[in-house]
Amino acid sequence: TVYINLPTRPDRRESIERELATAGLMHEAMKLDARTGDQVATSLVTEIWDSTINAQYDRKTLPHKQLVMSKGERGCAGSHLVLWSKIASFDDTERPWLVLEDDAVLSEGFRLRCDAIIDAVERSFHPANRNVL
Repeated sequence: TVYINLPTRPDRRESIERELATAGLMHEAMKLDARTGDQVATSLVTEIWDSTINAQYDRKTLPHKQLVMSKGERGCAGSHLVLWSKIASFDDTERPWLVLEDDAVLSEGFRLRCDAIIDAVERSFHPANRNVL
């Protein structure tokens, strides 16, 4: 389990750590310092977003070809990019990673449901076929 948190937001770090502790996940959790939009190169995260494909799958999203991403959105995307790159480099036998934002609220029984899903996937799919980013 890894959670993403801006170093300037200790209040949100404390909140997610309480959630993780309640769910019994804090002992295995790691913190990734979130990136800001100023820290993310435009070669890695664009400044313009095309929501056309999103609109095909989400009725609440309107198709726009030229949405300007805020610095916060770019920082969020850059933070996830760091994690995706790291996780993608692991061997196929690595246990799945749970990636959370620091404002996540975990429902009662969250860990049990996650463990059940992971167990079902591991029983059903060969490790080489479990690559989902």
